[in-house]
Amino acid sequence: FLAGWEINLFFEKKLASPKLKIKIKDAGANPEKDNLAEFLTLEAARAVWRAIDFCKKKKLSEIPSEALLYFSLEEWARADFVFLRALLDIKEIKKELWLYLESQKGEKFSEKLSDDSQKVILTALKITQKNNRERITPGDIVTCQSRIDPTFKKYLVLANLSPEDIE
Repeated sequence: FLAGWEINLFFEKKLASPKLKIKIKDAGANPEKDNLAEFLTLEAARAVWRAIDFCKKKKLSEIPSEALLYFSLEEWARADFVFLRALLDIKEIKKELWLYLESQKGEKFSEKLSDDSQKVILTALKITQKNNRERITPGDIVTCQSRIDPTFKKYLVLANLSPEDIE
């Protein structure tokens, strides 16, 4: 039992949360130079990786923010709880996002974030800094998307909610 706990502790501290090269408060000042991927939690990094992998298979020239939203909803452990409390149908939102993503066609893959995706990551970084946390979570990405993604905005309007209600 104790050995299992130590292995889990090692994984959580060393592998899932490696030491950052710069402090989060200094990140984002020069986004072209800073590697903001370092500031993602394991779950957020997995969501971004899955979005990239999906776009690679579809040969998309950019990684759209809808892919970040879809896979962040998949990876965010609290998503079902938050959406249930907000009376939003997460399955319907994910279904609509998936249909949109599946309809996208590409010719040559590029591991470039779209302008909206870049805006989402930078805004999520600011939320993380404001909340004095070290890492960006999938929840931060979803919160940012509530202000950017038209599909998500539509569901918020239908439920008479604002982006602040998702925070």
